[in-house]
Amino acid sequence: MEITIVRHGESLWNAGISKDLDSILTPRGVSQANETAKLFIDESKTFGPFDYAFISPFRRTLQTFYPSRPTVKNQPVVYPEVCEFINKRGGMYNNFVGLCKDKIETDFTEMDASATLRNNGVWWPADGEDHDELRKRTKGVAADLREKYGDSTARILIVSHADTIGRLVQAFTGLPDLENGSPPTVDNCSIWRIRAGSQIDDFELILSNDITHLEKADISTRLSLNP
Repeated sequence: MEITIVRHGESLWNAGISKDLDSILTPRGVSQANETAKLFIDESKTFGPFDYAFISPFRRTLQTFYPSRPTVKNQPVVYPEVCEFINKRGGMYNNFVGLCKDKIETDFTEMDASATLRNNGVWWPADGEDHDELRKRTKGVAADLREKYGDSTARILIVSHADTIGRLVQAFTGLPDLENGSPPTVDNCSIWRIRAGSQIDDFELILSNDITHLEKADISTRLSLNP
């Protein structure tokens, strides 16, 4: 399988405009999402569409994905396991309330939220996480994808968040932490691409935090703020 992982575009939080933990994209972020979609459309002419897409249930990730919807063969799936790092430190997420199934399927039509957001329940880690718990979550995602698609030629798209992507890439490739103990750097709308088989040692890192498609349009950004 080939996995393409994209971080959401610049959000109002990233730009310091809002403290809403589920904020939408800035105009720059919208442009980043559109440029990313243009890249995927061009790639699909050569390699065909993505077979599957798994999207974090945050507004910024759903909004980032939406222009790329035509490049996915099957109905995109809302997948909480690739959601934001719900960091328990500092209590920032103590009162967080995420989007429910019905809201997602109303605001973002053609998305399948039923499998993972049953009964409009709480899909986010209600008690928060530390980095060890995030590692466990992303290792579970990697193991699940390897089991389901590792022996296939499936092309998979994931739209997620900086820390989650960093830990997911580590789960597939074993990349080390940065010197400060953080996962690898992931810029807004950067692209990571990994070829992976069913076995844990069967992988190839093809693209690493690539933002060349944004630099051509002069809309790249290296803001390190999270979410």
